[in-house]
Order: sequence, then C-alpha cells, then structure tokens
Amino acid sequence: CDILIKVYHNGLATCWLRKLPLGTTVWLSQPKLTLCVPSLVPEIGQKTFKPASALLILGGTGVVVASQILQHHGAALMCPLSIVYSCRKDDVLLGKDLVTWCKTTKLKSLVLLLTEAQDGPLPFPDISFAGLQDFASLPNVSVLHARLSQQVLQAQLSALKKPTRIVVSGPAPFNASVSNFLSH
Repeated sequence: CDILIKVYHNGLATCWLRKLPLGTTVWLSQPKLTLCVPSLVPEIGQKTFKPASALLILGGTGVVVASQILQHHGAALMCPLSIVYSCRKDDVLLGKDLVTWCKTTKLKSLVLLLTEAQDGPLPFPDISFAGLQDFASLPNVSVLHARLSQQVLQAQLSALKKPTRIVVSGPAPFNASVSNFLSH
C-alpha cells in the first residue's frame, strides 16, 4: 500500500519516517476516533454561541488538534484558549510549538501533566525534545508530574470565564476518564 505523508520539519513522527530507507515496511493501525466534542462553533439549530473561554483537554497524540484549532484562533475562535495536556515525559509532542504558543500568548494557559517514561526503546529514538526547561520560565505554564485528575480539571475550569467550550482529544481510555471527571 502506498501512502503520501506530509513531512513537518519539526514533526517527530514524520521526521522519523523520512529517515527510513525507501521501501521499508511500516505497520500502521486503523484510524481511531480521538476527538470528542469537536465543535468550537454553534451546534446545528443553536443560533447563538459565544463561549467566554475554551479549554482543550488533550492526551498523548490527541495534542495534534491544538495546532489545527490554533490556526483559527483570532478568526473563527475569538475567546481565550487554555490547554491541559497529559503525556509521558519521554513523549512530549509539539513541545516546541506549545512553548511558542505560550510565549506569543495564543494560549492563555497550559497545564502540562507528565507521567512516567515508557520502559524500553523511545517511540522515535532519533528525534527528541529536550526543552522541558523552556516551560519553566513561562508565567502561563504549570508543569506537574502527575496524571490527569478531577482536581486538576476543576482547578483549571474554575479559573476560566463561563461559558466554557471544552474539547477533548486523546486515546479512547483517556477520553472516557475525562468524560467521567467532567460529569461529576
């Protein structure tokens, strides 16, 4: 099967793929739905929708929706945007972008939740983001060595203006946990 992949010069996966010899077999899983509550615009039949804030709750590779959403920030999306991002400390995807977005105030706030590194080989051994220290100097960033919890979500939600639009993106178990936290 042939596949066309756009290479992002700072993208972890695409840089890794680009370095593979032509003809290398790469196993890909079936696509999975990872984005819940995707709409940042009015629902069908909803005449007015003006969130005072938006919160992206992202897990692992679910962080990729942040770049897509931020492309529309200031155009279709006018409210302040905050992110809660949970990932392994050896797999911080879009780390450089997150730092840039925090510096340029595209993000009102970022809570970066780091869990333990994976045992065994790194997911993309030739690519690294050693910039965790870059987050420390940013006033709108909190780095916690913890898993996502209801307390973390409550603290973030209570700091945001209401009404808040919430977007959740991550693996199915992550999305289910967030849904459970938000329903209580």
